[in-house]
Amino acid sequence: MQIYEACKKVDRAVTHRPADHWIGYLVAVSGALMQMMSYGIDNSFSIFSNSMQNDPSLGYPSATTVSFGNSVSLGLSPVFGVLAGFLVDRVPPRVMMFTSTVMLFAALWLSSSFAKSSAEVTASYSLLASISSALMLSPGAAATGSWFRRRLGLGQGINFCGGGVGSAVVPAVLGSLVDVYGWRHTFRLMSAFCAIGLVATILSCRRHPIEDDVDVDDHARGGNSPAREPSHDDCIAHRSFSHEERNEIMLMITPEAGENAAASPTTRMIDSMRTEAEKAANHDNGDTLEKGGKPDAAASARAALASPGGSDDMSMLLGRHQQPQQQLAQHGRKVHGTQACTVADLIQDMHVRRLTWREMMRVFFSVRFLTHFFMFAIYGWSFYGLIYVAVPYVSSMGSAGTVYADVTPISTSKASTVFTFWGVFQIVGSILVGGVASFTDDALAYTMCATVGGLATSLLVFCRSYAAFAVCLSVVGFCTAGIFAMMPALIAKDFHGPNLGFFMGCVFVAGCLGGFSAPPIQAQLQTRYNGNYSYGCVFISCCTTFPGVLCYLLLGPEKQSRVGRVFMRVVEQA
Repeated sequence: MQIYEACKKVDRAVTHRPADHWIGYLVAVSGALMQMMSYGIDNSFSIFSNSMQNDPSLGYPSATTVSFGNSVSLGLSPVFGVLAGFLVDRVPPRVMMFTSTVMLFAALWLSSSFAKSSAEVTASYSLLASISSALMLSPGAAATGSWFRRRLGLGQGINFCGGGVGSAVVPAVLGSLVDVYGWRHTFRLMSAFCAIGLVATILSCRRHPIEDDVDVDDHARGGNSPAREPSHDDCIAHRSFSHEERNEIMLMITPEAGENAAASPTTRMIDSMRTEAEKAANHDNGDTLEKGGKPDAAASARAALASPGGSDDMSMLLGRHQQPQQQLAQHGRKVHGTQACTVADLIQDMHVRRLTWREMMRVFFSVRFLTHFFMFAIYGWSFYGLIYVAVPYVSSMGSAGTVYADVTPISTSKASTVFTFWGVFQIVGSILVGGVASFTDDALAYTMCATVGGLATSLLVFCRSYAAFAVCLSVVGFCTAGIFAMMPALIAKDFHGPNLGFFMGCVFVAGCLGGFSAPPIQAQLQTRYNGNYSYGCVFISCCTTFPGVLCYLLLGPEKQSRVGRVFMRVVEQA
């Protein structure tokens, strides 16, 4: 019992910190380590394709049959990500990361020891690997997002650079091992990378409490008095008004919120109301009674606000004519049991309280959420297709019977090293794009990465030499890392709070569309056009560019384009 209490004290000392604290960078590194382990192993599956096709113990499966295992490992991961997103708001990230590590280790050993067909490889490895990947991604992104506000882009950039590290290190090592030992023995050797997950598990933690847009500078100036996190009761205390009180709103001001508290949105709103009330009180001094001799409610509220001890009063009433309609809706007020708030108001409420299932469904069908969802769904076709096709495309140079028969051959072991360039530039892209986004705008960084990445993938059509592939894939790796770093940052900015993990997991489930369908699509395009990968590269280029167009048009109302504003008006009117 004493050990448990000591652990709780240590955990409280570590996790109860202001936003943008240096501990957050360690948490981001833990997420990077998990992604290094998981994506490094998962993205290497295509390297084993030739070895599995030529394995008599598997019955010599076809390329399309082997690609189905890759589809399951990548495509089912976002589906399980919904469950992971639901759990990440309720289960410590360490528990989920440890479970992820154990499942990936088990998947490698079970498949390499007992699989006798391609279907058994899919069941023993791909299925467990997809669950492992889901349990890794959401906890790391949500835990990192809880530690940052102003430097959220940089934090998520560090978190997502792990995929680049894994892509740079793991495939390069496995490409040489599989030619010597075969896929089974290499799978067992690959399980040693799971030790990285144990280190990441120790470093990961979530910041508590999750504050609503805490200003770190105010924390430093305000001494040791942290802002009280708004509770569920604070958000809904004003909802149960009688018919006579419909024109008034109750604001609960607690004694804990002293002068040294951080400037949360609620505090800033109250301060502005206090200033207006002081002006009104000075102007209408003495005029506080109605004709019947009863005190005017609005005047009493203004006097309470203007008084020096007003913040310690139990409640203060404001006239409805002084409270804008948007503020009433923002607090989700109910009139005669009818919900009066809009979807935009629910998105504001979700920053400080858990939404009900009915409220979640309203947010799910909002333009804001669907924009995030389809951005990731379309990009999934690009990313997962590129992961599957990169090494086979490079190694097809010089293959007889294809359009590349007259090109200088590139071996599979050498082709696998292009992921080294991909991975190195993913590391640079995650950190650099995340840092730039912290000083500019996340949506702008996402749009630029999608545009440049789409152009670079289209240039893959013209590549014939190893150097050309290395240059193009380096640019593509840089841009894909930036996109992956900005996506959770954009999600966290729109849906941060107690519901973040669940909504982030629901957005990531869109990736199952690309994860399941992209490898078979690429395999069919290659077969249909006599081993020509050009058509697949054009498809990947379009799927990389279009999410950037959606981001430019619809994300960030204050920076929304003219076309985006017209589209939003049409949707709202409909």
